[in-house]
Parts: sequence; structure tokens; C-alpha cells
Amino acid sequence: MRAAAPTRPVLAKLAPDLEPAVRDSLLDAAVGAGAAGVIGSNSTTGRDGLRSPAAVEAGGVSGRPLRERALEIAAELGVAAGDRVVIGSGGIGSGADARAMLDAGADLVPLWTGMIYAGPGLIGEAVAAC
Repeated sequence: MRAAAPTRPVLAKLAPDLEPAVRDSLLDAAVGAGAAGVIGSNSTTGRDGLRSPAAVEAGGVSGRPLRERALEIAAELGVAAGDRVVIGSGGIGSGADARAMLDAGADLVPLWTGMIYAGPGLIGEAVAAC
């Protein structure tokens, strides 16, 4: 990737379901390879706490059910990533959620699933809260 786009930042996206030792190893590899930062996290396959009939379906879960785990990962990565950028992704459905992610240790907060439920007003709400 570096050869194809030498001036573009490369980030590694780490899944929330990884064991801490595996995540640390991947983080070390990403930093060692020159990654500009990490994205924590991704959709989860965990179903703890879901009460919907869809809770038994296969595939990844995103949005609100991922929020607490995503905050934990942002806090862990915020310390472990050193001077690398940490993008805290997962469960951002309000301006308060975005602020909490930054407070947890993220440098940037993307808005994904929350946009489906909150609409484009979520952008202004997140900016105002941050």
C-alpha cells in the first residue's frame, strides 16, 4: 500500500472481539509498519444484552449495542497507540456519545449507524458537543 499511495495515511481497523493480546500484537505490527493510526472498532459478533428477535441472526452488530465496548477500546488504544491517531468508532448516536468517545481517548469520531437513526442533524449535534 505504501508504494501505491506513499503520501496517504494508512490506518488499521481492529475488531472489538479480539483478545487483548491479539489486539496488542496487531497494534504493534501496524505501528511497526508505519500506520498513521488505528480504528477501534468494527462491528461485533457478540450478542450479549440483545433482546430483539434478530439477536440470534448471524453477522456483525453495530450501533448502540457496540457503544460501551467501543469506548473501552478507545481508552485502551488511546494509551497503547502512542502518538498514532485513534479513531473511535462504534455506537455514536448523539453528540454526548461523540464527546464520550473523545473523552475515552479517541482523536476522531466517525458517524455511521447513528446517521441512520438520527439523520443528518447528528453531525451538528456531534460538532456542538465536541
